[in-house]
Amino acid sequence: MGNGIWVYFDDTDLNNTQNTYGILGKARVLSESLDSSVIAFGIGNFNEEEISALYRYGADEVFLNGFSVTPSGEEYAFIADQVVSQYKPDLMIFPSTEMGKEVSARLSITQRAGLTADCIDITRTQTGNSFIYSRAAINSSIIAQIECVNSNTGLCTVKENIFNSLISIYKSKSEVKYYERPMTWKPACKGKVELISKREAQGIETIDFTTSKVIMGAGRGLQKPEEFELFIEVAKKYNCEYGGTRALVESGVLKKNRQIGQSGISICPDIYVAFGISGATQHIAGMKESKLVIAVNIKPDAPIFRYANYAIVSDAVSILQQMAGNY
Repeated sequence: MGNGIWVYFDDTDLNNTQNTYGILGKARVLSESLDSSVIAFGIGNFNEEEISALYRYGADEVFLNGFSVTPSGEEYAFIADQVVSQYKPDLMIFPSTEMGKEVSARLSITQRAGLTADCIDITRTQTGNSFIYSRAAINSSIIAQIECVNSNTGLCTVKENIFNSLISIYKSKSEVKYYERPMTWKPACKGKVELISKREAQGIETIDFTTSKVIMGAGRGLQKPEEFELFIEVAKKYNCEYGGTRALVESGVLKKNRQIGQSGISICPDIYVAFGISGATQHIAGMKESKLVIAVNIKPDAPIFRYANYAIVSDAVSILQQMAGNY
């Protein structure tokens, strides 16, 4: 191995640069034991600050298009295919964005390479010649470890915000490299697929967990509507974002876009406070990168305590009442 670990990014997801920085950090860790480098491979249009930040967060090289492109999964995948065929990276990591999923899926076909989706971790095999991809399986009840074989380049997508970024001091900006325009691109499905129109969805709550320093999580211990209302009251009082477990979503208490876990969102705040959460594997997968975890649970043997920096054995509602001043 030695053709580098490549991190794909594009200009359709510039609102979540922290996700790219986290993937770069993971690539940096994977490359430390190899005679290898980390290459940030971008398609689209980027400003100087966006490019400089890639070096600070773990990239050895930044590789960009020196020509204009039109945002299109088919065109972006065509460019990626030409670049991968020429440079043959050991591993290419994609974000689990709409564009990242489409480009990686198309690339998997053209490169005849295995693709593991929605990874929550990436490690190396004992021999060091391949990678092990971890992801949830069987309705998120287990964590499967997958190795892709018989391909020169490994491909995977990773869940949003599953990895923490490195401290922003890795290296200063170097000279950006540009890849040449591939052979003329022609849509394979011209005349079969046509974008008629697009519009922004209305009435959908927009939540940015990436900028939240403190996030509160609710679990099965807060299933009564009045208890969950108290939880939200406390979150607002302390200016915290909030989410919860799949159990609350299934009971109708919590909206799906606030579900934290393998089948929901992944978070990496400075502080995560878990109220009435037992600590199922599915939930842990979505919050394990939190820098500090405070868990409140009435059961002293709750699995969540194994991941907590601070454990409070108490009824979650009573703690929330004290925090709200209702005691």
